[in-house]
Amino acid sequence: MLLICCGSSPSSVLPPVELTPLTNQIDISRQWMFTAGEGVSDFYLKLKPVFNKDTGYIVDYKGHLQAFTIKSGKQLWDVDLNVPVSGGLTLADRKLFLGTSKGEVVAIDLDSHGLKNQDSKNIKELWRAQLSSEILSRPAIAHGVIVVKTIDGRVYGLNADNGNQSWVYDRTVPRLTLRGSSSALIVNDIVISTSDNGKVAALSLKDGKLLWESTIAVAKGRNQLERVIDMDVDPVVVDDVIYVAGYQGRIAAVKIGSGQLIWSRDFSSYSGLYVDAYRVYVTDASGQVWERAHV
Repeated sequence: MLLICCGSSPSSVLPPVELTPLTNQIDISRQWMFTAGEGVSDFYLKLKPVFNKDTGYIVDYKGHLQAFTIKSGKQLWDVDLNVPVSGGLTLADRKLFLGTSKGEVVAIDLDSHGLKNQDSKNIKELWRAQLSSEILSRPAIAHGVIVVKTIDGRVYGLNADNGNQSWVYDRTVPRLTLRGSSSALIVNDIVISTSDNGKVAALSLKDGKLLWESTIAVAKGRNQLERVIDMDVDPVVVDDVIYVAGYQGRIAAVKIGSGQLIWSRDFSSYSGLYVDAYRVYVTDASGQVWERAHV
């Protein structure tokens, strides 16, 4: 009887919208294709390639790191780091930084001779730093400080040379959140970080001191699922304005110096925020793309 009841109940999932024919305005042809190991599998990770001049770097969730040429997609070298990668990559000063599902930050030295000779022998690990929980965001780096967010709500400042902890900012997160994490953003000497409780905070890069905190969204609903207001969208800064968006919350513009709210509107998004000189573009939770003017 249970099977009959479940099978006869109408599905709560809406069918996909029928696609309408489109006429391409430009012709696009693929120049080359590069396979990045085993990718992210089913772990919903945001592993993106990084680039330096004519070279790209990509890593899969098993720690298979590869370098390739941007012009042709030809592989230059590959090396197995033997770490469960969950956050990254970030490239700075001929070094790669990434985070793992075990809560480790790993620094990789990209020796110039190894790149020139298309050989991975000179690609070596510099250091590892153990943090409190899994890392799903990309590390950010400026002025010799690496800023890393963990999924338990902490933001760490680490010494880029040796991985020693300089400071930590702790913020309690709800028990139920989306699988994901926005990356911290460094502007001048200010760290911008959004959290799973609908807030955006500005921290001092030097010591992690809280400069200001602004509430973007307030949880609503009768159960924990309805009250999720996770902010997994990476913040964007243009001039002196921070643009943020969250799931079942709002999209908003905030002054970077004070945290004052400039404008906001009800919105739900967990990825896809871009800002140009005139407009804000964002993808909502149902897959629609929206745009609006800055003001």
